[in-house]
Amino acid sequence: MKLPHLPGSRTGVAAAFVFAFVALGAPRASADEPHLAEDFELTEVPGNWSRPVVLVFAPDGTLFVGEKPGRILVHDGTSAQTTPFLSMSAEVNSRDDRGLLGLALHPGFVPDGGATSWVYVAYTATPILGVNPLYDQDQKYSWSILARWKAITNGQNEIVADLTSKQILLGERLADGTAPDAMASLRDSHSNGSLIFGDDGSLMISCGDGAYFVGLDVGGVDDPGFDDFVHPVTGLRGQIPKDQDSGAFRAQDLRSLAGKVLRIDPETGLGLPSNPFYDGNPANLRSRVWSLGLRNAYRMAHLPGLGSSDPSLGDPGLFVVSDVGSQYYEELNLVDGPGLNFQWPCVEGADPQFLYSVYNRPDPNPFGYMDCGDPQVGVQTPPILAWTRFDPAALFPPSTPSLDHHGAPDGGFGGSAAVAGDFYTGGANYPNDYDGRLFVADYGDDWIRTLEFDQNFAVTAVHEFATDFDNVVDLERHSVTGEIHIVQLLDADGSNGHIWRVRYGDDGSPTADLALGFTPSAAPLLVTFDASGSSDPQGGPLVYTFDPGDGSTPVTTSADTVQHTYTVDGTYVASVTVEDVDTLTDTDAAEILVGVSPPLVEITSPDQGHELLTPDDVLVTGSGTDVDGFGPVSLDWSLFLHHNGHTHPSSTGAGASFLAQLGDHGTFGDLVFHELLLTGTTVGNTTSFARLWIYDERQVFDATGDATFIARLHELVPPIPQGTGNPDHEVLRDLFEVPATAPALGQFNTSHGGDQGADDWLGWELGTAPGPYDRIVGVDLTSGQINTTGGWFETLTVEVRENGVWTAVEDFDCDPPYPVGPVAPYLSSFTSYRMRFAPTAGDAVRVRGVPGGTIGFVSASELRVLTIAPNPLNGARDVTSEGSIIARVDELVPPGSLGKGNPNIALVHDGTEPSPGSASSLAQFASFHNGAQGSVDYYGYVFDQPYTFSALHFREGLHYFDGGWFEDMTVEVRMRDTDPWTPVTTQQISPPLQAPGPGTLSYEAFDLTFDPVIGREIRLVGTPGGSSAFTTISELRIVALANDPVVCPLETYGTGWPGNELELTTATPGRLGGPFALQVSNCVPSTLGWLAMSGGSADLDIGAGQRALIDPVANFTLYPFSVDATGTGIRKIGVPNNPNFTGVVLYFQAIAFDPQSPLLDLSNGLRIGLCP
Repeated sequence: MKLPHLPGSRTGVAAAFVFAFVALGAPRASADEPHLAEDFELTEVPGNWSRPVVLVFAPDGTLFVGEKPGRILVHDGTSAQTTPFLSMSAEVNSRDDRGLLGLALHPGFVPDGGATSWVYVAYTATPILGVNPLYDQDQKYSWSILARWKAITNGQNEIVADLTSKQILLGERLADGTAPDAMASLRDSHSNGSLIFGDDGSLMISCGDGAYFVGLDVGGVDDPGFDDFVHPVTGLRGQIPKDQDSGAFRAQDLRSLAGKVLRIDPETGLGLPSNPFYDGNPANLRSRVWSLGLRNAYRMAHLPGLGSSDPSLGDPGLFVVSDVGSQYYEELNLVDGPGLNFQWPCVEGADPQFLYSVYNRPDPNPFGYMDCGDPQVGVQTPPILAWTRFDPAALFPPSTPSLDHHGAPDGGFGGSAAVAGDFYTGGANYPNDYDGRLFVADYGDDWIRTLEFDQNFAVTAVHEFATDFDNVVDLERHSVTGEIHIVQLLDADGSNGHIWRVRYGDDGSPTADLALGFTPSAAPLLVTFDASGSSDPQGGPLVYTFDPGDGSTPVTTSADTVQHTYTVDGTYVASVTVEDVDTLTDTDAAEILVGVSPPLVEITSPDQGHELLTPDDVLVTGSGTDVDGFGPVSLDWSLFLHHNGHTHPSSTGAGASFLAQLGDHGTFGDLVFHELLLTGTTVGNTTSFARLWIYDERQVFDATGDATFIARLHELVPPIPQGTGNPDHEVLRDLFEVPATAPALGQFNTSHGGDQGADDWLGWELGTAPGPYDRIVGVDLTSGQINTTGGWFETLTVEVRENGVWTAVEDFDCDPPYPVGPVAPYLSSFTSYRMRFAPTAGDAVRVRGVPGGTIGFVSASELRVLTIAPNPLNGARDVTSEGSIIARVDELVPPGSLGKGNPNIALVHDGTEPSPGSASSLAQFASFHNGAQGSVDYYGYVFDQPYTFSALHFREGLHYFDGGWFEDMTVEVRMRDTDPWTPVTTQQISPPLQAPGPGTLSYEAFDLTFDPVIGREIRLVGTPGGSSAFTTISELRIVALANDPVVCPLETYGTGWPGNELELTTATPGRLGGPFALQVSNCVPSTLGWLAMSGGSADLDIGAGQRALIDPVANFTLYPFSVDATGTGIRKIGVPNNPNFTGVVLYFQAIAFDPQSPLLDLSNGLRIGLCP
């Protein structure tokens, strides 16, 4: 076949059977198929690959395919041999971005067990055999190994590893647990990478820095991974030498192999005397380093023939190594000589790295760990090409031409995970323009490009080659044909990957299409194989080869339809191969079940669309039932982490339950969520699937507030409801799910005399254009009144619109189940339904179905849409939900509004923002009180702890003839209710407030920004307008500064100790140049206390159930504070605006005087990181 396709996804079985299969959660094919440059096409290398990650070709064209979990397969281009070359999954930790990643064959490879039969493998070793653990599970850490095996042939003439020949070249763990020459792999990424032989026979290895992939990692947080730690159970020491405990700075330290390109003797693993940092001892780590300053050097390409054949000359040739960036840049680095330093972590792309470049290593520093103030060894070298995540035009070098498929300038490109592929050096029939080009990919943004170079190997042009190509992890040139082959780790839906051959020619290959026609039953079963949907681009004749997949002889014919009888019950994969007059072929396959059924598979907990705070562990349970009753169903789990536009395979498990360990990959500005795939397999080998999606609650948003209501009604005449419900659709987002009185007015119904026929729907169009990674994930529907005339859906689906096309969502779950059917569900009036489904890209969502009742309409009292989106990049967040509303009218007698709007003031934070000019009175609160508030009106919030406020968003309501607006607006802040209100400074109002009054635009929105200010209370205050002197309000939201919680943490620790009764909290980030405020609660009222600050944490038992939680030595400082009558103390801490403090972490604990006790009261600990 020519494009990603899954068995069974194009079958033509009976409708009932197809429905049953799909309803059980069959894997989904990618919605976006790859688009290649003109006259190029993909043909698949057939095989059943389990996360293929690396490909190498033997001199005769035999493929060696490395799978991330630890298996190596041998393939002749037509089929894979039955026996793997090597299967070492029990030894490999393939969690997240680690696993078997590097593979190479000895130059002149011959699988005869001789001197050139060696196969070299780089992999992350697991510290717990048979387990893919988290990086610090049970205080056991992984590390990377380079090993080799001789290749021999077995009795079936298959190429297999001689297991007795294994030789570990790097990373052998000694009896005491240490692995002095290991490549560090301390976290779940940045591990080993490519293995490539240089022109001189030396072995080149690209390595990541072994550090944490998010934020600032300067070491000191992974003690069990280093050799000064002795495990309390095993007695083994950590693998990595302690002098490498410097985090990302390992990339600059010649005492470590991490973050480097290594050059070693392939026979011994030792360094070569011609290496740039060779010190006379080939066993020393620095003697093996060729270049340095790399972060995640996962892939490397080699242009053969430019180096020397003599290893003593130190000229292995030319290489390009891709380096996956941290915050901004993806890099391609030219390795064309010794001792090049690509400067990570001090420089990223073209710029100083904003965290590491300003970090100063504190004293004492007995191991001499580096920072960016230290001299760098080697030749500081910029990348030959770099691109950013956020700005396609920000290429480096800036003048680099970027061209689309047709050769026209395209304005640049972005991405988030660079993959260096291979050079095309001829041999195939590709256009001459491709000679010498380097194929590269971006795993995160799903593209492939080719690079042109000048004679000095500067990039002269970047050409778009393929788009919508998910999860590309390797590109390699065939050793015989010269054609580029592409390794795809996974399909877009997380199913197993593919290997693709890139073919060129205007005589495109035919496309095979197989449909199966039959009536499900036991054997004997007559099946029609219909390939009439197959086609040839040139319109020529095709020859069809049908293979029933049951061991019978395939049938080759010019007819596009044949029949076959299956005589034995079972599961079969039938296929058709079509061949055109140029002998080009394509194959399509489909699964058929004879006398057996797929199992019923269900994930029983948690619910679909589960929300939590990551990182966290979730126990997931599932079940499987063999509907044929033949036996038990085996259950297998796969966990995937979705990061922006790409997927990271995480971990696997088996059985009825699985502990899903959910990571916190990514930073602010990134979207991260998790997918769990449960596969059930019967004893008859039939399978089906169920999926669960889990989100970080901080990235789930109710998008109803500024959405535009859409409905089938709008297509009718007149486009408004004709029934007894409330005609104002704002009732659908007023947060009143079950109205206490006047239920008819508390709901919206679509009654229109049955004009909508058998198709009715309600939905929302998103008010803000979705970003590239935003997804719609749920709908909350509360029904309205139901009676015999209507009010419910007889059938129900949820659909999402993308590019104008409506598509039913997948993995749909409704809790409780919606009462579909023709009978009126009287007892289901005003019932809330939680509907969740697979994340779906689009700009609108609707609930659709056949309307019920004698008239035929539906009703709803609430309809809301949920989306997931990245956290904002601007260092601020909406804190409205954490405050309590205050208003001037609550000070009046009687308190509250006396009319002219919705009396429920809680609507001001329900997220509902009707469009300017709306005439709805339901979506607003009016402070109408017959002018009792005089010349001052206000709305605001009180918070339980201080925030650093930076902005306020206000949307007014209706303008009446006698009032409903502010004549002026000012934001004021205070810390306590006993403090005076203080106006903010440098206030800006957008759009400017202009002469409001009767007849002017209602429901206008205003954004008020100002200098950040700390407080616990904030309000919008002004003069109420009109003769009745009142204002209206639809929404009031407060924004406060926030830091990326990973880069600059702000978190409590040491809670739960009975003697530490005080509560220390803050919501104000550690911002350079601005104070932050800490609040201490549960103190004895009207006493004194001290805030203790230190540069380190501690956990010291001081008796009486109390714990000292900060280091009393590391820059220990005391700050006094006073306690008010409520037992609360607040202390502001000023921070200099000094970039040298970036990344510094401070630790706090409160101490308060208790007159009734001889002991001082203590609090929990608080950890605050400092950021610009």
